[in-house]
Amino acid sequence: MILVIAEQRDGTLNRATWETIAAAQQAGGGPVSVALPGSGLLAIASELAAAAVQEVVTIESPALATYTPDGYTAALAEAIGQLSPTIVALPHTYQTRDFAPKLAARLDRALVTDVVAIKTAEKSPMFVRPMFQGKLTADVVPLGPGPHFVTFQLGAFRADQAARGKSPAPVRALAVTVDAAAIRQRPEPPFREARQAVDLSQAERIVSVGRGIKEQSNLALAQALAAGGGGGRGPPPPPPPPPKSPPRARSATRGGCRWIVRWAARGRRSRRSCTSRWAFPGRSSTSSG
Repeated sequence: MILVIAEQRDGTLNRATWETIAAAQQAGGGPVSVALPGSGLLAIASELAAAAVQEVVTIESPALATYTPDGYTAALAEAIGQLSPTIVALPHTYQTRDFAPKLAARLDRALVTDVVAIKTAEKSPMFVRPMFQGKLTADVVPLGPGPHFVTFQLGAFRADQAARGKSPAPVRALAVTVDAAAIRQRPEPPFREARQAVDLSQAERIVSVGRGIKEQSNLALAQALAAGGGGGRGPPPPPPPPPKSPPRARSATRGGCRWIVRWAARGRRSRRSCTSRWAFPGRSSTSSG
């Protein structure tokens, strides 16, 4: 059984959870279940029940109302012990990168991070992940007893590819004990760079414009494209004219005189510089023009 750890904050489900469900459904490691830690999870659990999964398990506790690595590690370690999955799948978010290594180390299990694809192997799925800053990809098979922990890179699987069930999946609560006194962290409000900041990792599509938009009125095309309307495709705009060549100078020598020709934007200008020398007994002569 593959257990997907869903991620939510303040009653809002992270859409990367649907990407992880799609990846788990393609892994071929048996039925898929979803575990949802937190507090006040009824609405989110009903949303996840629309997926084609075996069940949705809520892990609810007042100590999990706000995310902390200690609280999530303690609750999920106990839940995994009760559910006994073969693979634990998580979205590769900032929150997962915070507690997943701690959870895998506590259970002494293998952790494969940042997976972008899955290959079918004889005994267990093979996970593809980038290495050396994306220059290479490696096919990784985790060793040792299960469950194996796998995190999936955001955008590697499409959320709309997650299969939906014909009927809602069953939802049940899992009893876990979380000692609030053992939680060492004191969470603070999440950092926001700006009030209207947008998390691009959660955007369905990204549209960027620059000088090519030319006029303010043309921004409506980019806005329609970002909204999914196609932006009114039309013929491509004509290429910009080539830049004007900078003024340059060249010289030529004719009959012992050096002509310096300067090309300007509206024509050319020339200047003659000629120096001649004659040798006579007892004197020399120089003329220039």
